Amino acid sequence: SGQMGANQAMVILSAISDDGVHFKMEDGLRANADASPHDCSVVWWKDQWHLFAHRRAQKGYHAVSSDGLTFRKLPAMTQPPGCQFIGNALVADSETLRYYGARQGGTAGVWSGTSKDGAAWKVEPPSSLK
Repeated sequence: SGQMGANQAMVILSAISDDGVHFKMEDGLRANADASPHDCSVVWWKDQWHLFAHRRAQKGYHAVSSDGLTFRKLPAMTQPPGCQFIGNALVADSETLRYYGARQGGTAGVWSGTSKDGAAWKVEPPSSLK
């Protein structure tokens, strides 16, 4: 994620690389600036790309794309209490996503949760990850 200019909203951009060291920015935004998403993760699941990002408004940003370049914003996700969508999504199995994210407030550490639709998240009991 980055900013388009001084005092402007956060946006999500993309870059490509042939060697994993040198990257070239691609044209266009991947996420609307109106939502100010940042710290995104993207995963291929159920035949489309799912983009998840943190938003300052206590709602998680979720968008989908068939080509990985043009994303369609879905309804905002309510962040589980004490959790932020700053982390990474991964495919647990063909029907389930897993997310590892940062805890907020007085509950420092990592949260883990699962989702069957990418919108509603079931948070698992805290683990020893801190």
